[in-house]
Amino acid sequence: PKLCTKIIGDIVSLAKKFDKQCFLTAHNPAVLDGVDLGDDEQRLFVVSRNRKGHTRVKRILAESKPVSSTGEALKLSEAFLRGYLGGLPKNF
Repeated sequence: PKLCTKIIGDIVSLAKKFDKQCFLTAHNPAVLDGVDLGDDEQRLFVVSRNRKGHTRVKRILAESKPVSSTGEALKLSEAFLRGYLGGLPKNF
């Protein structure tokens, strides 16, 4: 997981250095921990389909980042795995 987080940080640095845009999809939730939602140049979207099969896109904002029951900010990977961000099947 730490390598996934580091790779995302490196991709962000390279994209900024060379003034490039990068769209990334992944199957490992640990990559989410490398995303800085406080940086407006980094964006996180949840793409899903509604019951009619239409694609829906929801942006995850820094201020909407979930917190634990004790008030601590959750890692994005943990928020995803708990189902707080969306993108998981309803029966999951």
